[in-house]
Amino acid sequence: MAIANKLTQKQLLQTDSPAVLNDGNGLYIRLRSTGHASWFCRIRHPQTKKLIDKVFGQFPEMTLREARRRVDQVKVEILSHCFNEESTHKMQCFQDYAESYIDRKEAEWRNQKHRQQ
Repeated sequence: MAIANKLTQKQLLQTDSPAVLNDGNGLYIRLRSTGHASWFCRIRHPQTKKLIDKVFGQFPEMTLREARRRVDQVKVEILSHCFNEESTHKMQCFQDYAESYIDRKEAEWRNQKHRQQ
């Protein structure tokens, strides 16, 4: 099991930029060389297994405590978006794709035999 709440406010203020720090539970902070810092949530997509990052706040406007409270809500938002996106995309079977291709290209063919092939 992963350890959560690994960071402290003091560590955030003393870390040299640029850096990406992990607090656990999918919560990260990206410290930039410009001095800006942003909180983001990183989770793995359930089907594709790709990593998804979502920025949801700036440091120090959003404190470490507030970011820890918000990270679970952000995870739910990301996952609901993933599943909504997948339900709107319908897999097209080969026969449907082949028929649509033939309909598009038929005007370019010179001979009726091409359609049969």
